[in-house]
Amino acid sequence: MNQKSDSPLKSLVDALARLVTLYIENARLTAAEKATMLISVFAIAMLALMLSVIVMIFLVMGIATLLESYIEPFWTYFIVAGVFILIIALIVLLRIPLIYNPVARFISKLLLTPPNQNQQKS
Repeated sequence: MNQKSDSPLKSLVDALARLVTLYIENARLTAAEKATMLISVFAIAMLALMLSVIVMIFLVMGIATLLESYIEPFWTYFIVAGVFILIIALIVLLRIPLIYNPVARFISKLLLTPPNQNQQKS
């Protein structure tokens, strides 16, 4: 009689152990997926930043060359530098709505959003 009661209890413990291991594996896979997404977004942002710096260099040189035909060449570079100083000041003043909030929103959506129902059924 003791042997009969051990069998359902043992199968229940085995099923619970399997469930715990599946939850742990699901958590590991979800963390790997989110880390991959985060790293890929960071890589794309860095690539876009590098390419935009190159574009800005050519754009600034073109604007400076264009301004040289209207004013003295000496002042054109100061004017272009002044515009960039204004842009930097605006970015510093508006850093929370322009940079901090979108990054925080992306990270929180990535890490805190539960998986879709479609993903759980598969």
